[in-house]
Order: sequence, then structure tokens, then C-alpha cells
Amino acid sequence: MSETDTDVPLTDAPLGDEPVADQPEPRPPAVVVSRAKASALVILLGILVLGGWLRFTGLGWDGGTHLHPDERFLTIVASSLSRNKNPLDYLRTSVSTLNPYNAGQSFYVYGNFPMTATVYAAEWAAKVCDTMSQRAGERWCERVYTGYDGVHLVGRFLSALIDLAVVALT
Repeated sequence: MSETDTDVPLTDAPLGDEPVADQPEPRPPAVVVSRAKASALVILLGILVLGGWLRFTGLGWDGGTHLHPDERFLTIVASSLSRNKNPLDYLRTSVSTLNPYNAGQSFYVYGNFPMTATVYAAEWAAKVCDTMSQRAGERWCERVYTGYDGVHLVGRFLSALIDLAVVALT
């Protein structure tokens, strides 16, 4: 079919449109942050900094005396647990070393995940302390974070971290 066979010229333009002269390619729109968004972001960061300062200051508020009875019980339980050598043993509650019932804590009625996270974080903190102590040639941390006098601070730190995350998400 040729151009003479029809009344419509063959062009790349859609029907009814005139061909357009060469134009520069359009640029993507520049990202513009409005003042309101920038102000909201600054206010959010200010709230997070202030909240973090208030929440993380004074984690050792009781001076190591374990004044809160529920926290004292959780500290006793956490200091009696240890990580499983085989990660799949976590799912076998009858042999898991992270199961409070296997550590003689039959009165434990809270969920296992917060306790497991605390035990793993405490072991990680103890490992960091040991590594830094070896490098420095002297004791680097004043507490053993897997023991009774240190694991409660790890739990308080994790609690504060989750609190700060909730504020950020809210």
C-alpha cells in the first residue's frame, strides 16, 4: 500500500496530530523537598534524639541491686540460659538450652523470643568485651553481660532500642 492509495499520509504521528519538530528529551523532574516535609523530618529527628537520650540514659538506675521483682526473675532466667550448639535444637523444646523449663525455671510464663534475643545479644556483648580486653591488655568491660549482674542491662538496652523504633514508626 502506498501513500497514494489512501487519503492519510503515512507518518509516525498518531492520526489527527501534526508531526512535531525535534524537541530535547524531557528531563526527569527534580526532587524538591518542601519546607513542610523538611521541617517534619527535622522535628522527627529531634524527637528521636531526645527520646533516645532520655531512654538510654540511666540504664543502671538501680545501682545493681535488682530492685524490680519481675526484672529480677527475668535476670535469673536469662543468666541460666545459653545458646544452642545446634540451631535446630531451638525448635526441639525438650533439648533446647534456650528453653527456661530445661534450665529449671518452670515458673517462667513469658514468651521465649525476647529472652532468646536477650541471651544472644548478651553473648555478643560478652564476646565484644573479651575481644577488646585482649587487644587492650586490660579488662575493657566492668560487667559480664551473660551473668546475673550484666544481662539485665542488655535487656534494658534492647527494650530501649525497641521503644525508640516504635517512636520512629509512629
